[in-house]
Amino acid sequence: ALPIYAQPGGYEKYTHERDQVLKHFHESPNKGVKAQEALDEFLVSKRGEAEAILKADRNLTEAQKKLADEKERAALMEQEKRVAEENKLQAEQLLQDQERSHLENMNQLKAKMAEEAENIRKEAERALDSKMKLQQEMLEKGFNDKAKLMENEISDLKKEVSESKNKDLFLGIVRGIGEGLSHACNVIETFRGLRNPFSSKGSSKTPKSKREPI
Repeated sequence: ALPIYAQPGGYEKYTHERDQVLKHFHESPNKGVKAQEALDEFLVSKRGEAEAILKADRNLTEAQKKLADEKERAALMEQEKRVAEENKLQAEQLLQDQERSHLENMNQLKAKMAEEAENIRKEAERALDSKMKLQQEMLEKGFNDKAKLMENEISDLKKEVSESKNKDLFLGIVRGIGEGLSHACNVIETFRGLRNPFSSKGSSKTPKSKREPI
């Protein structure tokens, strides 16, 4: 096949130019008796060339189509990769937002519980102090029976003060748990940004520590 036709659509170009030559031949006057015979021989001699150009055209067209399919497939895979990466980043961001919201809610709850416990403790302490002063005044004035009747109230108030202090202890435990969760989340986020130094091929493994003889 001629190089000029060695391209997709080459056969169409070849047949178009051949048809133009035939048209010009048929339109030319005074061709003579042997002209048609010479044309037939010419077309027969060019049949192999035409078949070769047609075959090359089909091969090139198929190769071009295959290349286009591969490019489209590669573009689709790249798009899917970008979508997967975006989904991953969105999921990580959502998890971080949920962790942050959880910690904020924990801090708000701790602050509210601490405030309520402090108010209860102070109120109980004020009531206990008032009752003990009143009892002391009754004892000083000789109202021993009335002072004795106040023992149950004073005992209940002392119990209430003690319970409020226990609540303070509980809040301290809750606060410690919350701080532990916060620290754990920070550690997780730190390790997410680090690559494992022993993950690459050929990296030396961390030697195991030998157990000391007992």
